[in-house]
Amino acid sequence: MDFLIKENILIDKIIEQALLEDIGTGDITSESIVPSDLKAKGIIKTSEEGVVAGLDIA
Repeated sequence: MDFLIKENILIDKIIEQALLEDIGTGDITSESIVPSDLKAKGIIKTSEEGVVAGLDIA
């Protein structure tokens, strides 16, 4: 099996497990501390160039 296919299958399983964790009662921690109508923006400032990892999964 091709390496990229194996990697994609693994990524799919990680995402599936993360979603299954919150099915039913939902994410109790987030629901208790974050207002449901909250919208946010963020800015990342760095002093040096870097690499952002995980965007293909996010």
